[in-house]
Amino acid sequence: MGSRTYPPANGEVLVFMRYRKEMDRRMRNCIIRMKGRIRQPGTEGHCLGVADRVHVLECAANSDWGTRSDWCLALFMFPSEEKARRWYFSEPELRQPDFLPPSDSVQLFAMSLRYLPQPGKMTFNWMELHNVRSRAFLQQEYVDKAAEALDDDQVNHGVIFVQDPGSPSQLYRLKEAWIPHNADAYCVVNVYDSEDQFRIVYEKKNYSELQAKRSEVCDTVSLLFTVDPDVTGPPCHTSPRA
Repeated sequence: MGSRTYPPANGEVLVFMRYRKEMDRRMRNCIIRMKGRIRQPGTEGHCLGVADRVHVLECAANSDWGTRSDWCLALFMFPSEEKARRWYFSEPELRQPDFLPPSDSVQLFAMSLRYLPQPGKMTFNWMELHNVRSRAFLQQEYVDKAAEALDDDQVNHGVIFVQDPGSPSQLYRLKEAWIPHNADAYCVVNVYDSEDQFRIVYEKKNYSELQAKRSEVCDTVSLLFTVDPDVTGPPCHTSPRA
């Protein structure tokens, strides 16, 4: 998946941090303190923002996306995987012994960009295509045709397109990831102007038909979230455990 109309990336990576809503104020305060160090020479990154709600559109029955509904995501961008790692291993907040314990379910990983997200587009559709029964069918009947349909709707699609997320060369696990080490899957990230634009595209007849084709040959995880660049905003309300 990709588009000739968007500038290609040159080594940049997106870093995803997932955590539970009950940790939202703590994580926001942490990001505020880290902002200057994220931007400093040697790392040159920045925080895109925080999503305090993740819409789970599709997922497997045993996925933790389906068993919980209280996830938040913070997104960061770095010029390279090396600089993302440099930030992670040098960041004092992340080196604190009581920070990000495994019991808190915090996950932090990076993936390489193929195309740069366009300014102002802050709504992300994350997709995982698992257990693909026919890669040729998926490519011909879904991937290629979906790219054309999304081009028509001016969607910044395929900013990430990874065919082997289990490989350490394609998914950089800074502190674990929700994707299994042995995953045989595609990972795709498309970027929209808004959640309204996503729903307009998603509900079109031609795209619904493509989704039906996709479901014939793979199992899908599909998430929709919008990041707010104002990380100082009010924390989301704590939700009860699902």
